[in-house]
Amino acid sequence: MDHKEITGPSLNQAVVFQGHSLLPWLTTYQNVAFSVRAKWRSWSREQIEAHVRKFLKLVGLDHVADRKPHQLSGGMKQRVGIARAFALDARLLLMDEPFGALDALTRGTIQDELVKIWGETRKTVFMITHDIDEAILLSDRVFLMTNGPRARIAESVIIDLPRPRSRADIIHHPHYYKIRNHLVDFLVKRSHDLAGTPAPGGPLSFPPDVNPARAPAPAAA
Repeated sequence: MDHKEITGPSLNQAVVFQGHSLLPWLTTYQNVAFSVRAKWRSWSREQIEAHVRKFLKLVGLDHVADRKPHQLSGGMKQRVGIARAFALDARLLLMDEPFGALDALTRGTIQDELVKIWGETRKTVFMITHDIDEAILLSDRVFLMTNGPRARIAESVIIDLPRPRSRADIIHHPHYYKIRNHLVDFLVKRSHDLAGTPAPGGPLSFPPDVNPARAPAPAAA
């Protein structure tokens, strides 16, 4: 970040984990306030409360502020984690498969809420996911990795579908399946083919952007 290597935790990078990672003895409000106090140590109790309440309302949890994690559903716990991360006002939000443990209905709901939160804050979000449709719905750019154990970034794919996006609408966009088929083809075949190929320019080099939506249509037979 800013040409400096990130070597450990920082208040400039917030993290949403695969599991909610909440402190079980604290309430919803206290879990979010914990990060806020760490960032702004000179703030008064009133300033902290106003800030925490703002982000709890943003994720729709202001009505359960006094509940502890064991009193919340899985989706609510994840939303507390998202609120805690966004409340830090960090420049970068890191999300490690944050919806992987959720059922399909809850996952869709939280995805929609993340898009809404991002729309209001415009923070940079870097998310790891194995779900192709989730990547297309949420992302502006998708970095495709080769298979391990020496995995590397093999391709950078531009997702140029217009925003705001909804799950019901984007599947009808003329570019949607072009992009999706490109990603599926990489995961099924090309990721294996490229696994043993060294990255041009070294392991940290980034490949040029690819825009499947702009690719020419195949010639008619």
